[in-house]
Amino acid sequence: MTGAIIDGWYAPNLTSDLGEGLGRWTVDELASFLQTGMAPAALNADEPDPSNAPATEALGPMAEVVHDSLSKLALSDLRAMAVYLKDLPPKTEPTHRPKVPEALTEEQYEQGRAIYVKNCSACHQDHGQGLQPYFPALRGNPVVNEALPNDVLKTLLLGAPSDPSEAFSPHVVMPSFGSLLTDEQIATVASYIRANWGNDAPPVTAKEVKALR
Repeated sequence: MTGAIIDGWYAPNLTSDLGEGLGRWTVDELASFLQTGMAPAALNADEPDPSNAPATEALGPMAEVVHDSLSKLALSDLRAMAVYLKDLPPKTEPTHRPKVPEALTEEQYEQGRAIYVKNCSACHQDHGQGLQPYFPALRGNPVVNEALPNDVLKTLLLGAPSDPSEAFSPHVVMPSFGSLLTDEQIATVASYIRANWGNDAPPVTAKEVKALR
């Protein structure tokens, strides 16, 4: 329950740990996430952005679970699952704890910013605040701030559905950048996102991107 890698995606900690797990979630917020795949904006920061964009969304295999199963359950069943998860004692694995972030060089920052402005800012906005209802905020996003960059990189490589409850709709709002950007460019923009707007996750290397292609 403390997190694992599945098909290259990182399944996060499901215990009530405040740092890496579900400790900050309420039962209602968690039940809503299980039903819709969208996390509430209130999880993002002490002062949620007035855009009220979702804090994060289900990605990869979890989007499939929401689409194929959880979204079809009764709310009472989802609340029961949420209560069970919230009752799990907090627990973390040392290997999942964030490393001390490394500061980007000025050149890395500017390169990452240029890629972000060209490819990402129209949806996620200039300051990573996202746009309601479908474009999650990147600022304070728990997926962005995970020590392991897998979910950010896989999303950049493969794209993401507009709504996890419609995960296999032919209309995909976030396109795949796997064929548009090099490993180095994806690593650069991911590092920029993970180190900007108050985010404090470690930078990413091109080698890590290549391993997930």
